Amino acid sequence: MSVRKQQEEMELTRRFLHLIGHSRAQLEATDRPDVVALIDGYRIGIEETKFHGDEQPAASGSHFRAEEMQKAKQAEGRP
Repeated sequence: MSVRKQQEEMELTRRFLHLIGHSRAQLEATDRPDVVALIDGYRIGIEETKFHGDEQPAASGSHFRAEEMQKAKQAEGRP
């Protein structure tokens, strides 16, 4: 797994945990699950999944995802 992908998974997990009130959780990047969080003495495995609302089981690709990727390329690292 690439370091960049692991960093993204860690950041998304950190943001999610912050939103639900666990900003002090200790995080560890792993392959399976993607991230392990230590919360209140419990080790919790977290698997990251990206979802695009327009994806269909029989169709290939997502218009939303393609648009998102194009915007990310144009942003050149900016938010």
